[in-house]
Amino acid sequence: MACKPFGRAWAGDATKIHAHAQYKLFGAGTRHFCKPKMSLSLRRLAQMGRQYEMNVFDALDMTTAVLPYIRKEKSGTIVMMGSRTSWRPENTCSGFYASSKAALRVFSETLASEVAQFSIRILIIEPAAFRTGALISNTMTQENLTGDPAKAMEAVVDVVRGEGKAAGRPWPLYLVLGDVGVSGVTEKCDTIKNVVERWRDVSTGLDFDPEELALHR
Repeated sequence: MACKPFGRAWAGDATKIHAHAQYKLFGAGTRHFCKPKMSLSLRRLAQMGRQYEMNVFDALDMTTAVLPYIRKEKSGTIVMMGSRTSWRPENTCSGFYASSKAALRVFSETLASEVAQFSIRILIIEPAAFRTGALISNTMTQENLTGDPAKAMEAVVDVVRGEGKAAGRPWPLYLVLGDVGVSGVTEKCDTIKNVVERWRDVSTGLDFDPEELALHR
């Protein structure tokens, strides 16, 4: 992995400088959008590899590098930068990027359950498109983006510190940012819920019959 040596060195140096730093934000990432009308099947696996290298593997390596330090403190917060796109991968040409962010989310969910015993909190940020400059060379221009990144980060800081609108609220594993982000995640959850309900009779009742189970005991 590209940043493994850097990740370990950074974790050690950062801890020496900020001995009791409690918040770690892993926001490095890259995205690749294909040319218009270029299907996922026509894109090269090398492009997918670059997405996963930075969006998934580098984030995992940085996490494992810093965990020993904050675990020793028995307190800390790790913020993972996901994406609303992972909830709406139907968007043309977003498959590689969306799947890498989905992988990061699932890893973070498991990590949250593993480190809870050390009083370490995980926050998965799922932002919509904000005017950060990341999309300036792609089909989405800055003028089309209405999200204010400063307001988004203020919301993140409030949640992490338990201040502002987050004061007195229980810790959220997920923080969706932006109106488009909220609508996208809500639509996905509603779709899955509706499908499960409509197909419940097909999906359930697939266990062995009691008589068959008795024969295998």
